[in-house]
Amino acid sequence: MHKQGPGSAFTKILRALGLAALTVLVGLGSWSLYHIRVLHRLGTVTRGQVYQSGAMPPADLLKVARELGLKSVIDLRTFNPGEDSTNTTDRATIAQEAQALEGIGVRHIHLPTPQVPTQATVDRFLEIMRDPANRPALIHCYHGIGRTELFVAVYRMEFEHWSNDRARACTRLLLAGSSFSDTAEKGRFLIRYKPRLGSLPVPR
Repeated sequence: MHKQGPGSAFTKILRALGLAALTVLVGLGSWSLYHIRVLHRLGTVTRGQVYQSGAMPPADLLKVARELGLKSVIDLRTFNPGEDSTNTTDRATIAQEAQALEGIGVRHIHLPTPQVPTQATVDRFLEIMRDPANRPALIHCYHGIGRTELFVAVYRMEFEHWSNDRARACTRLLLAGSSFSDTAEKGRFLIRYKPRLGSLPVPR
C-alpha cells in the first residue's frame, strides 16, 4: 500500500487553496460585472434619503425610481471638454431620462458639472438636497464613480457631518493612485472642502 509523503500532501493543500482562491476571484468578478452592467452601480448612501448610481436606460431607471420611492433624480452628466453646452447625443439621452421620469411624477434635475464642481454648482446641489420635496433622491453621472462619488462625499460632509478624510475614503476602496488620492484634483477638492451649512440635522 502506497503511503503519501509530506510533499504530496502539501501539494494537495496548495492545489485546494489555489482552487479556493480562483473560485473567490471568479465570484468577485461575476458580482462586479453584475453590479456594473445590471445594477448600474446602484448603491445606498442614506436609506430612504439618498442613493447613487451610474446612468442607466430609462426602463431600468423607472423600475429603480418606483422601488425606492424616488422624488428626484440629480443628473450630473455634463459638457464635453472645452464646450459650453452638452453635445447632441448627451442632450437627447438626458431629455429621454427627464421625459421618462416626468411620466411617473419624479423630478429630473439636470445639474451639469465638470469633474471638479464650481462653487455655484455645489451651492445649487445643497439647495436641492435641503428641500424635503426632492428626497429620496438618486445622484448619478455617466459611470457613477467620479462626479457622483464626489457629490456623495459633499452630502456626507454637509448633512451627516462626516470628516473630510472619512468622506473621501468612502469614494474608493484604495485611494492611492485614484482620482481621489491626495495628489489628484478631486481628492484635493474634498481635502480642502469646508462645509457651509453649519450644524444642520440629517434631512428627513
